[in-house]
Amino acid sequence: MSTTQPRIRMHDRYQLEFKLEYPIDRRRRRARYTLSMYVFVPQSLGIHRHSYLPADFYRDIQNYIRLKTPTMTLTELEKDPSSPLNVMRRLLAEGTWRTNRKAANQLINSFKFTRAILKSALRDNLDSLAREIITGEKHADIPAKTKEVDALGCLCDETQAVVRAYRAARSQLPETEDEQDPIVAEVNLAYRLSDEAISLLVEQGYIRALLLLRRLPSQERNQEISDRLAACAEQESLYRRAMGYQSVIDPESRNEEYMYRASVLKKYTSTVLFLYRAIRREGTALEQTLYALAAGVSMAFATWMAFYFQQRYGNFTMPLFAALVVGYMFKDRIKEIGRAVSNRYLQRYLYDHRIDVRTLDGQQRLGYMREKMYFVSEANVPPEVMQARNRQVMTELANDGQGEQIIRYDKEVVLYRRAFDRIYPNMPQFDGLVDIMRYDIRPFLYKMANPIERVLYVKNGRLRKAKAHRLYAVNFILVYKDKHSKPAVIYERTRAMINRKGLQSVELFS
Repeated sequence: MSTTQPRIRMHDRYQLEFKLEYPIDRRRRRARYTLSMYVFVPQSLGIHRHSYLPADFYRDIQNYIRLKTPTMTLTELEKDPSSPLNVMRRLLAEGTWRTNRKAANQLINSFKFTRAILKSALRDNLDSLAREIITGEKHADIPAKTKEVDALGCLCDETQAVVRAYRAARSQLPETEDEQDPIVAEVNLAYRLSDEAISLLVEQGYIRALLLLRRLPSQERNQEISDRLAACAEQESLYRRAMGYQSVIDPESRNEEYMYRASVLKKYTSTVLFLYRAIRREGTALEQTLYALAAGVSMAFATWMAFYFQQRYGNFTMPLFAALVVGYMFKDRIKEIGRAVSNRYLQRYLYDHRIDVRTLDGQQRLGYMREKMYFVSEANVPPEVMQARNRQVMTELANDGQGEQIIRYDKEVVLYRRAFDRIYPNMPQFDGLVDIMRYDIRPFLYKMANPIERVLYVKNGRLRKAKAHRLYAVNFILVYKDKHSKPAVIYERTRAMINRKGLQSVELFS
């Protein structure tokens, strides 16, 4: 499991985003992972097993599961024969897509995959350059003697080469959409939508590269490369306007159309990666069987009492009447006690949900996930997790010596390698899943005090006022387990600082 990037970040004011990767091993038929997330919540927030039920937790969790984008550099995307860009070229040259629905679908998928892999390659390059600028750490793909400013210029050249190759395919598509030929119309529309999405993507990439360039020391900046990046970004906006695309920023408007189209286009081109989740409760058959056994035991007790007192005291007697009433009372309680014992057993050994992971068309079952949430006491938390929590004296005092409320969320992931080989056979191989969880922290805010208070202090003999910000710390400990990799267990701690206005900062501890 990759640990190169922080898995938790602030998605917006009220949501934390967890991004988890589950790779598959080509040497094994199955890959199996377990994830345990411990959430340490201050006592003052009023979150406990009676106020925050599993149904509330699952309401606050939003899951997205997608295929992990195939890894390719920008150069490989342009020149590698297996890249979606070159698959697109071959399909257009053959021309069978006009009459063959399967070939047309492959062509549409190649448009979308080109944008997806371009996004991943741009992000990886810019992230590595950002780390290099901030920490001085050289990325493995960047020669040690290459300056950051030269790498930005090279990135611009490689991106433009990919974009030119994609737009060159326009000449092989019909100039007008034939309404009598739905396949041609669909392919034309998919090409234009993907083209607009690619333009938006590379424009933001140029802008981010320009911002990175400005972070370099003044003596290392290159005005020529800065001007080229700015010109490339501006050219993309002019290109979209010339093509009649509506995603153009107007400084005099509210740019609602721009935001809407950017969001929709991103989702449209990402559909080739996203998967279908079929969620169901786990153990329903076993649950009903245990409930039936509890009902049978209670009925057997009530029937025994009725037979015993009827045989001893006869019919239509007061002892028999009392026995029937008492038997019914105990029958009802025995059944409920049996249900409670069954629930505790099921909670201990079964998960809340079982999630089948399939392709969007439902043809391939890639694996399954199981998840459950419950509160645990500190005595039941592994020592390694408590060590990672690294609680200080002030934390103990803040919680009146009672510790913290601890939520535990467990997830088991099983993936089938052979199923990954059967999806998108003409595209680069997929080597795993990406699980994106967004956790809404608004239930934690209800019991909080005011985020800002004014405090008095004395300076130079005069009474003064100052603002004091009140923050609460919620700690997340993530535990990954993979029996086939080394290290088999990975612990990570993240601290989210929040107040009544929402998330204020997120800090990852090594």
